[in-house]
Amino acid sequence: MLQATFLNRQALYLRPDPARVIVRPFKPATEPRDLNPTDKTRANHIVERVLNLDSKAAAGQLADVLENFQGRHRNLLETFELRADEMEDALLAHSTFSEVQRQLIGAYFLHEYSFEASALFNPSIVPHPDQSGIPKGSLRFILSLRAVGEGHVSSLTFRAGTIGADGSIRVDPTARLATVPRIGHRIESRGAQAAWDLKRDLASESRILILSIF
Repeated sequence: MLQATFLNRQALYLRPDPARVIVRPFKPATEPRDLNPTDKTRANHIVERVLNLDSKAAAGQLADVLENFQGRHRNLLETFELRADEMEDALLAHSTFSEVQRQLIGAYFLHEYSFEASALFNPSIVPHPDQSGIPKGSLRFILSLRAVGEGHVSSLTFRAGTIGADGSIRVDPTARLATVPRIGHRIESRGAQAAWDLKRDLASESRILILSIF
């Protein structure tokens, strides 16, 4: 009598991609008082310089930023404006920004960051909430990974994929443009329960998944 396959090795490799980048907040440090005896912070000096630009020069600088970065990020102008809003508490009273000034100031307080520059590891999967269109006996899943980027800063990154009825695993290609999540509100998490449910289902089918990350 043949025994069921206990271990199903997969020829699956997930490797870090340094070309995947996001924009992260940047806030200049406060200068030591002996170097800057005034109360102005570096952030306010940056804003002052932007406000001193004429409209043509400001528009030209913003166009340069977009030319260099727009192909690697989504909704850059919206991101710039949101960052300008976030910086308001750090700024002194100022005149009303024009749209271009606001976007350019927001750009000055962001920087590009490669979140998979160093490593990709610690895979964990849970069932995807959307199982529509999946063949019988298959399962769509969400894969979480720990990504280590520049400066050895860790991030949580996600992929999606499918476990076939025959035990094969397919991980979907990554999106060309990465994004940072925005947390609007928090809900009770069912992640732990979903993980246990997945382990139970796989155990009942005598399968073990091994994801090799190199």
